[in-house]
Amino acid sequence: MTATLDALNREWNVWLEKTNSQGKNTQAENWRNSNPGEYQKLITYRSGGARPTLVTAFGRQMVEHVDAWLSEGAFVPPSTNNRLSPLILSTPTTIIVDNAHRDAAGTLQGGKDYVVIIKPGCDGLVRISGGRNVNVFCESSWNIKNTSTNAFWDHTGLSIYNGDANSTVYVENARVLGATVNDGVVWNAPTRNLRIQTCRVEASNYAAAAGYHPDGFQSQGGCKSLEMDKITAYSPLQCLFLGDHDGPIGPVHVSRMNAVGAPGKYLFWKSKPHADVVILEDCWMHMPNPWAASPGRWVYPNELGEQVYSWSLSTDKARVSADGKFVDFPGMNIQGGWNVGMPPNGDFVPA
Repeated sequence: MTATLDALNREWNVWLEKTNSQGKNTQAENWRNSNPGEYQKLITYRSGGARPTLVTAFGRQMVEHVDAWLSEGAFVPPSTNNRLSPLILSTPTTIIVDNAHRDAAGTLQGGKDYVVIIKPGCDGLVRISGGRNVNVFCESSWNIKNTSTNAFWDHTGLSIYNGDANSTVYVENARVLGATVNDGVVWNAPTRNLRIQTCRVEASNYAAAAGYHPDGFQSQGGCKSLEMDKITAYSPLQCLFLGDHDGPIGPVHVSRMNAVGAPGKYLFWKSKPHADVVILEDCWMHMPNPWAASPGRWVYPNELGEQVYSWSLSTDKARVSADGKFVDFPGMNIQGGWNVGMPPNGDFVPA
């Protein structure tokens, strides 16, 4: 199978990130940058061409390391069927985050790319702040169970902040679970692009008594653009909160998301429905024990044109299809809409 150079470069970077041992990924990346002709031979082989003789500049261990990549044969697209892919990074630095070092990625250096690997069992907030382009790979789930009274910080999973202007953060496999989860994934990154792939949040009602409202995925200060694919969110209140009253949110594209009320209220929220476009593609919402009978009440703007809070000024009205199985937003800059019910095959990201 013939592969594009872009796809193979992306595969090379993912391979480097997943085989980070004894600094070999840095050696390999440095070799690629200084030997573009030899690297092209590797690409040619991976596309089905002749197998190259690896240059001795690699050293014996590096030859063995890269040979493992070569031995997989011609490039085959991944079977995950993800719409979004990890970023192609330039000589990235790898940061390991665990529960004892949850803020290890909280002060990344400007002008540098990073790979952040989040280990299982974090019991509180992990910050991504600073840096240029960042790939965030989560090996397993958060387990937020602490009983701290600081509901906002200690009961949030992942929070993304600004870095270099026009930079991008890619997040894959974040699973924010636990008995005392408040918010799952949040961001305050008005000059940054966000890509969120294959993530699941199960928010709890733990912090509601203190006046906090639990959200699955929440904008707290905007972002330059947002793409999400294969997302599952369970929440006592809101699953996807695009609160651009707190800061502008650029173009949004959400695909394959299911939002489930637990018990839930506004499963989808967009404060300013005439701002930058929101595309909803294959999105589903389900309320097992609905607080309102009509699914047109489970979103904002809702079907009544209500101004729910003092800062939610839209009087636009959502629309429910005649059969009650679809909700869309006529006259607003929101394309597509929400199917009512669960996806045919269940959660897009299973527990």
